[in-house]
Order: sequence, then structure tokens, then C-alpha cells
Amino acid sequence: MQHLRPTIIAVILADLCALLLAFGAAYLLRELVGSFMPQTNYFRLLPIILCFIPLYAAFGLYPGLLMAGPEQLKRFTISSSIGVLFFSAFFFIGQIGTSYSRLFLLLFWLALLVAMPAFRYIARKFFGRFTWWGYPVLFFGNGNITEILAKHLRRHPELGYRALGIFNLDEKTGNIQG
Repeated sequence: MQHLRPTIIAVILADLCALLLAFGAAYLLRELVGSFMPQTNYFRLLPIILCFIPLYAAFGLYPGLLMAGPEQLKRFTISSSIGVLFFSAFFFIGQIGTSYSRLFLLLFWLALLVAMPAFRYIARKFFGRFTWWGYPVLFFGNGNITEILAKHLRRHPELGYRALGIFNLDEKTGNIQG
């Protein structure tokens, strides 16, 4: 797991960027509709978005590289919804619910559902070119299929695998060639 630390940090940074973008977009859209709330009241909420990171971790989204797209989207949707519900509960329990717009929460949630997968995709495309990104793999097999698979993964590092080598089994001699 030690080799994945830079990958996990990069994914967390992408998620933080998505959270900030969703927060900012929700705030700006709420202002366009008409808000009588001072900016400083909303910016006091920014530290709360850090609570989403452990929530995403609890749903197995770090590093999340090998998870199928639909499964990752499902986990994002569920965990983000729980996070926004946490926000709402915080407002209600703290008796500050009237100080913040329910429309803001709805817009934040919707923006988050769009921003999270988009920023994960951008992170995969950008960081995939670095040698520390993804899981290192070795291929064992015979024939061209292992070479084709390794070439495919080298062309698409955003998939989360880093092909290190190929070992072919020579069927005639039983020797391994690499």
C-alpha cells in the first residue's frame, strides 16, 4: 500500500477540488437567484466539506482506481448524499437552519454529483502519465495476448495499472522468457 500513497494523495486533492468547485458553484447560483445572506456566513461552512474525505474513504473510494465506473458512481452518489444530509443535520441541530438556504444545499449536492466524477476523470488522465500512478503489474502467459494487454495498459495509464513486464511460457521447452 506504501507505493499507492502518492496516488491516494492525488485522488484526494482531485476530490477536494471537486468539493470546492461544487461549493462555489452552489453559492454563485444561489446568489443569482437572490440571497440576502452575507458571504461570510457561507464561507464559514467551508471546513465542513473536509468531512467528505473520510466519508469517501469509508465507502472505499481511495484510491478507487480499479473500481468499475458504475460502482464508483454509485458510491459517490450515496456518500455525497449522506454528506449533504450531514450538512442538513448540522444546520438543524445547531439551530442555524434558517441562516442558510435549502436551495444552496440542493445546488451543492447536484454540483457535487457532476463535479466528483469529472475531477476523478481529469486526475486519472493527468496523473496517469507519472510512474507512481496506479498498481504495478506483471503479466504471465503465452502468446501475443499478454503483449497486447500490456501495450493497451501502457497506452491507457488512467486505468490504474502500470505494466512492468511480460513473462511468456514457451510451450515447447517449458521455459519462461521475459
